[in-house]
Amino acid sequence: MPTRNLTTIVVITHNYGRFLAAAVESAVNQTRPVPVVIMDDGSTDETDAVVRALLARHPGLRIHRSAEVCGLSATRNAAVRHVQSDWVVYLDADDWLDLRFIERGEDWLDLHPGVDVVTTDMTVVREGRRPFVSRSRPPTGWQDLARKNGIVQTSFIRRSVILALDGYDSALDYEDWDFWIRAAKAGYAFGRLPGAHVYRREHGLNKSKTCDEARAIMQIRERHFAEPASRRRWWRTS
Repeated sequence: MPTRNLTTIVVITHNYGRFLAAAVESAVNQTRPVPVVIMDDGSTDETDAVVRALLARHPGLRIHRSAEVCGLSATRNAAVRHVQSDWVVYLDADDWLDLRFIERGEDWLDLHPGVDVVTTDMTVVREGRRPFVSRSRPPTGWQDLARKNGIVQTSFIRRSVILALDGYDSALDYEDWDFWIRAAKAGYAFGRLPGAHVYRREHGLNKSKTCDEARAIMQIRERHFAEPASRRRWWRTS
């Protein structure tokens, strides 16, 4: 069992005050306590009141607010400067975690020291519909990952990898997919923690639902492949 905090959970929010408390509570109530940082990307809704209530219950929370909207990628990159642990778990404020995620993940990492990214399965929760589990799949190479993104966004990531790759690219809508491909190209190792430990809330305003999917895919193709995009009909995003 680790004797120090190996991991920091970074909860990122922008006008998700209605969801934020559930995400943060799932982070601070982990069976193995870890530092939790809230990154507020210029919210103008009820986020400030929610944060004050959370701080009253959990004084150890760390809060960083941006006066203007910087975007998801820039906020993730900024968060790394506020983290000192070896591992980072990014949690969007409309999602939440199984309370055993950190304990099981750190124990798994202790047995697999050569891994740089650890993903897990994800339960997708949709209003009025039955939840389903989306299975993760570590890549055998970057081309495998480019064909289908099998990595859950809320994964354990070595902080040193984020820094070495200069973080996420704010010019892309599928910035996390691009990040995983670049990590695979750079030779970093991926692993999978068995079980579904992340809950994704689908509510119609998720970034993946509101962006121009065709354009987002084209950006990835143009960045990572020399072959014309029109010839790659097998492409899938998830």
